[in-house]
Amino acid sequence: MIRRLVPAAVVAIALLSACSSGTPLSMQRYYDPNGFFSARIPAADQLVVVPPQTLSSNLDLLGGVVALPQAPSPSPSNGLGGGIPTVGQQQDTSLYTISTVSAKGLTSVDALAQELLGQTINAKRVGQQRVIVGGIPGLLVVADHKDPTGAYSDASAFFLFQRRGYWVREIFTLGDWQARRAGFRDIMESFVPGVPAGLIAVPLVPPGMSIESKLVWPLG
Repeated sequence: MIRRLVPAAVVAIALLSACSSGTPLSMQRYYDPNGFFSARIPAADQLVVVPPQTLSSNLDLLGGVVALPQAPSPSPSNGLGGGIPTVGQQQDTSLYTISTVSAKGLTSVDALAQELLGQTINAKRVGQQRVIVGGIPGLLVVADHKDPTGAYSDASAFFLFQRRGYWVREIFTLGDWQARRAGFRDIMESFVPGVPAGLIAVPLVPPGMSIESKLVWPLG
């Protein structure tokens, strides 16, 4: 069931047309409140911290964060029932997740990727490459996902460090990897396992948001 239990709002946001502009996003460094990792994510996104949960017989989610894009701001009407687009106004509509898992018996990033992608819907790998971030070897995988209810693509970076698995992920419009590549690599390369002692996490829930105690990790 976990493959299908994705909040409808999350899916709808994930399938919006992604911004392909070269305009750089304003970023902020997020520090996981459990001390598992830090990474830079879009500053305008709303953050939801996901509680621990079981993903499969081999995987337990220890903690994670979902970065949700803000809803588009209303613009003045043009008198024809539509808003007037603002020149240069761009909005990133991708969905980002970073998670830490307890990988039982998984000793390679290939096995970690296979296990986690196996929890998603109809993952078809369309590209992959070895990466190294902060001296930690990892695997970058781009996959397409299609089923009768819709389609999307995602980019995932998988890492193993000190007996934990890490999954840095962006979900975006189907086939839009070339437009998303640079932005995802910036976030991936900002990933650091662990959080320096004494640092306080970025506010967990911005005004107007609430943590869902039964939120299912958006595997998709």
